[in-house]
Amino acid sequence: ISPLNSYPPKLICAGWLNHSKGQDVLIKAMKIVVEEYPDVKLIFLGDGPKKSEYIALVQELGLKDNIKFEGLISHNNVLKIMAQSYALIHPTRYEAFGLVIIEAMSVKTPVIASEVGGIPEIIRDGIDGFLVPPDQPDKLANKISVLLSDIDLRNSMSENCFEHFIEKFEIKQAIHKQADWFEKKFKLNS
Repeated sequence: ISPLNSYPPKLICAGWLNHSKGQDVLIKAMKIVVEEYPDVKLIFLGDGPKKSEYIALVQELGLKDNIKFEGLISHNNVLKIMAQSYALIHPTRYEAFGLVIIEAMSVKTPVIASEVGGIPEIIRDGIDGFLVPPDQPDKLANKISVLLSDIDLRNSMSENCFEHFIEKFEIKQAIHKQADWFEKKFKLNS
C-alpha cells in the first residue's frame, strides 16, 4: 500500500521508548494535530522503559484511537512499515547521528525531526523534511500539520530525501567520496 493512497495518513516513530528520544513530546503534539486531522494515525515501533508511561499519556490525552504501540519488530518489518508511512517523526532530545532518519530516507519517507546533534547534517530543512526545536510540541505539531495538508509537498520531500540518500549516504557513493578524499590528501602530501 502506498502512503499516498492510504487513508487515514499513517505516521511512524521508530526507536527506544526513552526520555531522551522525546516520544512524550510527539504524543503531546499529536493532541494538537488530531484537532485538525482527527483520523491521522501514529505508530510507535520499539520498546523501552517509558512504554507504560507513554501508553498512560495516550489514554490521558484521549488519543487511543490515533496512537498505537507495536513493540519490537524485525528490522525488515520496520523498513516495510516505514516505506508505507506518510512520514517518520523523530522528536529526540539528544542524537549523535540518527540512523533511523537515513533508513527513512532510503525508502522515500520524509522526516520531521528535532534539530539536535548531527540531525541537521542529514536533513535539509524544507527539502527532505522539517527540522524542529526539541521539547516543543506546538512547533512539532505545526510541521506535522503542514506536511499533512500538502500532498504535493510530501511527494516532493519523498523524492528529495531519496535522492539525497543516494547522493550522500548510499554505500557505493560514500566509498567513492572517501576514496576521492584519500586521493586528494595523498596528492597534497606527496
